[in-house]
Amino acid sequence: MEKQPLKKAVLQTLTYFDLSAYPLTATEIKNWLYRYEVSDFSLLLMTLEEMRNQNQIEEKYGYFFLPNRIETVENRR
Repeated sequence: MEKQPLKKAVLQTLTYFDLSAYPLTATEIKNWLYRYEVSDFSLLLMTLEEMRNQNQIEEKYGYFFLPNRIETVENRR
């Protein structure tokens, strides 16, 4: 399965919530994913990990967010 549309949807979703400085959990990303439906949660988890390894997104305490926006995590803790 081509992951590029899923990666794009993840970035669009995180960008939208970043406007409110609100990082998301993997479950929240799945629930709010922009114009993409994930039927296999493990595919989303693998994609998030891949994007994290490629420095496209970051994760801390189970929250995913755009690069260089770690301060947004404190809004959720």
